Amino acid sequence: VALVAMCSVSAALSASWTHANRGEHWYLELDDDVSLVILFLYFLVLLASFVSVTLYVSIQLCKFTMAWLMASSLDAYDDTTDTAMKVRTAVLVDELGIVSHVFSDKTGTLT
Repeated sequence: VALVAMCSVSAALSASWTHANRGEHWYLELDDDVSLVILFLYFLVLLASFVSVTLYVSIQLCKFTMAWLMASSLDAYDDTTDTAMKVRTAVLVDELGIVSHVFSDKTGTLT
């Protein structure tokens, strides 16, 4: 949705700028005949990779922040052993929401 909105706005602004500045910037050889559909497709190809990379970086940043919050939480601190929670992987944040049962054997290993 955001990509389509950005491409639509960019195509409209590009067409407007081209129409307004065609005579002033003659050395660019701007065509006034380019349709909005073609401009939309140009910006779609240009911005598609940026949106996916930005989305990936945002998700990783959220996972890192959640892992930091989990590690610094006082609710996950054990007073008897004086140990805090250790988050060793970002996948823990994804898997934490699907845990329904926690089992422990006689050695204390959680499964």
